[in-house]
Amino acid sequence: MSLPTVEPSDEHRRPPGPEPWWADAWEIDFAAEPGIGGYVRLTLLPNQGVAWWWTALLTPRFVAVRDHEVPLPRAGLEVRADGLWGELVCETPLEHWSIGLEAFGIAYDDPADAWGDEWGERLPVGLDLEWEATAGPGDLLPAGPAPGGPGAIGYAQPGRVHGEILVGPTDRIAFNGTGFRSRASGVLDWWSAPLQRRLTWIGGQGQVGAGDPETVDRTVLGLAPVLVTAPAKRAVRLARALCRVEGRDGGLGWAEGLDAAGSA
Repeated sequence: MSLPTVEPSDEHRRPPGPEPWWADAWEIDFAAEPGIGGYVRLTLLPNQGVAWWWTALLTPRFVAVRDHEVPLPRAGLEVRADGLWGELVCETPLEHWSIGLEAFGIAYDDPADAWGDEWGERLPVGLDLEWEATAGPGDLLPAGPAPGGPGAIGYAQPGRVHGEILVGPTDRIAFNGTGFRSRASGVLDWWSAPLQRRLTWIGGQGQVGAGDPETVDRTVLGLAPVLVTAPAKRAVRLARALCRVEGRDGGLGWAEGLDAAGSA
């Protein structure tokens, strides 16, 4: 897709299109040495009457929050559901976002269980993070499927993330690392459109690298998959991995693509 000029107003919720799977989506991926990271994604599906919330953390154990039946926010990007409170706040468009989360997540011994019955240890999860831009959106594609339909927008932006991660009743982790923020609005088709396999990282001098995960010299530090489900749709296995890219311009980042099985 072509990348239009990004306006500050694009950061906020947009009037929905008529398509059933028209969506507004915001995502922040973050990573720090020695291999701690995660991602947060909020998707609003106004014509379905629901929102999706994803959080995945590698600390280094894999802990995830996935809820596809969240009531749409009454205002802003604050959502509430049983065992979940989450909020994304645009403090300054294209410059500064904050992330808040208080929820119950699942800790997995085997990450592949997140594609199955999602059975694991239930424990509290919290986030109090700040994302701050290190460059403008540029020519960067957002994570996930490319948005389609009239008026679709999609862009991404590198930055830094700092704050605190809570996993379990007492484990508080101070976080300071890189962060890659995505924004998409339009028809998001997880089920029929091909999802590009990609690895995006922030290396030395804050430079962003991108490429096919299979062609980049990398070390996988942890797996954080998610199952994409919706009524009357096949379940899609989204594979995501925290990676260290080797070489002079290497850094930490996230690879994503569909699992070889394609669907559950």
